[in-house]
Amino acid sequence: MRNLIIPVILCAAASWLWPASRQVCPKVYPKHLFAFSGKHSLLQETLFRVDRHEFAQPAIVTGNDCLFVVPEQMRAFGAGTKT
Repeated sequence: MRNLIIPVILCAAASWLWPASRQVCPKVYPKHLFAFSGKHSLLQETLFRVDRHEFAQPAIVTGNDCLFVVPEQMRAFGAGTKT
């Protein structure tokens, strides 16, 4: 039996992350939930990076502000959502 790495993705809205996203997309999403350079958000890009055989399903830590958007973005990416 192999021990898989469990990635922990911090995905909470913090005031120091918001200035860039506020300029591009005011009052909609924090930076990690916005697609800056394509069709995927930074969260979805991170999910893609940990979607390999040596990783278990990631644990995503989020706050109330992103509680419903994060699972929606995970489903759009095709990742499973365990609650």
